[in-house]
Amino acid sequence: MNELHRLRALLFLGPILFAYSTVAQHRAAPCFVSFDFESIDQFSGWGIGHLVETQTPQGEGLGEIVPAWEIANAAMANADGYFPVPDVPLGNSFVQANDAASPCNCDMVDVDLTTPSFDLSGRSGVGLEFRAFHEGILGSGPAFVEARSGTNEWMVLDTIPPHPGAWQNVLMDLSDFDGLTEVFIRFRWSDGGGWASGFAMDDFCLRERTSNDLSITRVVIGDPSVQAFNASVQTMPYRQLPVEQAVGVRASVEVVNLGTSAAQVDELGVELYWNGMVVEDFMVSGPGELQPGQRAMVPVTSTWVPTGPGRLIITGKVPIGTSDDDESDNRAQAEISYTAAGWDAGYGAMSVDNDHVEGRIGGTGNFTVSNRMEIMNNGSMARGVSFMLATTTNVGEEIRGILMDANYTFRDTTTRHVITDEDMANTWNGQPLYLSFSTTPALPLGDHFVGIQHLETGEEGNVEIALGGEAPLGGSVLLEGLVFDVTYLRTAPLVRLHVAELGVGLTEQDLSFSDMNVYPSPMSRSGTIKFQVPHNGPVRLEIFASDGRPVHNDLMAGPAGERMATIDVSNLASGLYRVRAKGQAWISQGSFVVVH
Repeated sequence: MNELHRLRALLFLGPILFAYSTVAQHRAAPCFVSFDFESIDQFSGWGIGHLVETQTPQGEGLGEIVPAWEIANAAMANADGYFPVPDVPLGNSFVQANDAASPCNCDMVDVDLTTPSFDLSGRSGVGLEFRAFHEGILGSGPAFVEARSGTNEWMVLDTIPPHPGAWQNVLMDLSDFDGLTEVFIRFRWSDGGGWASGFAMDDFCLRERTSNDLSITRVVIGDPSVQAFNASVQTMPYRQLPVEQAVGVRASVEVVNLGTSAAQVDELGVELYWNGMVVEDFMVSGPGELQPGQRAMVPVTSTWVPTGPGRLIITGKVPIGTSDDDESDNRAQAEISYTAAGWDAGYGAMSVDNDHVEGRIGGTGNFTVSNRMEIMNNGSMARGVSFMLATTTNVGEEIRGILMDANYTFRDTTTRHVITDEDMANTWNGQPLYLSFSTTPALPLGDHFVGIQHLETGEEGNVEIALGGEAPLGGSVLLEGLVFDVTYLRTAPLVRLHVAELGVGLTEQDLSFSDMNVYPSPMSRSGTIKFQVPHNGPVRLEIFASDGRPVHNDLMAGPAGERMATIDVSNLASGLYRVRAKGQAWISQGSFVVVH
């Protein structure tokens, strides 16, 4: 295995889609054709093109002829780490052409996948929608989508642009085929003759579009048009930001024209909700004319800053009065917490991860994984670093926290920490660990990196850090070896800077614990969770499988007192699950068993 492939195996074990945004509602108009590939029956009638030969990693043919396309899940795709398909939603299945997954290692030059025949007679304004995972790296060729009627020549609808690290939502115009009785759609991808991972497609949908239909598809914290390397602005997609580092709001709203007619988008609406109250409601300049299927990112800035800790929701919306035949998808939102001392506010935490464990990174060697922190106001002190280990980490390994400047020069470290059985028990319970910096250094203006370093001791012990959330280029890094070889990550490590003591989850006396009532147990279809909340305000309800994998995450608002949640377990595998509710300096815990 060459060095580039080795790095891919280490790096990309769990990205996600649109980690820092809330996607708009599904459109009201139904799909008249849909495939979600959750069962092999969904693949019936599809043409899989030519077969391919399995090979050794050295490219030697093994004589076994196999299909290029198959139904798969993230675990199958990521078998060797070379095709990091995000598991979104959890347990999702899709169709893939994967030239790197064992035992294939196949040569997939210009492989194609063709739908069954569709009858579009009586249909108008037909649009094709699907999700694609297409990295377009390591020599991979382009990905095309084509269509034809009957036995006519194939017509290219469009190419699918590469987007490393995340699923992308794709919309293509199929209206040229309105009214035809025999229409086929074909997906084509090539590995370029090299070992170049693969192409995945999911949630295929044909629907009739209306003439006028604008959609706000997502809101993103930060400004993705500005590189993370720019130290003069704060553009990272923070999920948590200390109050003392707030310098105004920067976000981006994505708008797409789902209609069949061109749309003039001169303005978009923006609302800022601070702890449930509207603090600003204003308009921003739109992208102008959008052709059918065209999308645009619209920057949003505001001088509003919080005066204390709390939660800010940024909502983007299509303005009232806009000609729109489907208003169900005219709003989307994103959330950021402004933190200070205290459990609910995260002890002055600064983080870009999405608080969901969706992958891991690390190994047995000397390495550091870290995130960029943009310090815009003087006065903050680096108190410590919190982080989530992966459950594959070995007890007895040594780690330490590191604070570096933008050039990866050490500014301070924590003391060395030997991972204990208690640490791993906390990891299995979804609790972060915390290490204090030795000198509590001041944080001057500019960019800094905060990370966790594995200190190689000569043994073959393993340390891995949890990943969760899409990271902008330059925002998260892996530093390897004594000379610090730098590789930028597209998935954010769950590593956070703290500017207020103490760190989360340090001692039980910092928290109030209570048991919750979970019934029935065992469950087969649904169940009920009841617990007492000692304060007003939001509580986060989380459910974890026995391996620590999150299967449910929700924010519940309400007053102090008893709260109740009904959970659907029909799609969960049989086994033991742990449930946890977290609020202000308070945790309630329970468990239940699912039996089908």
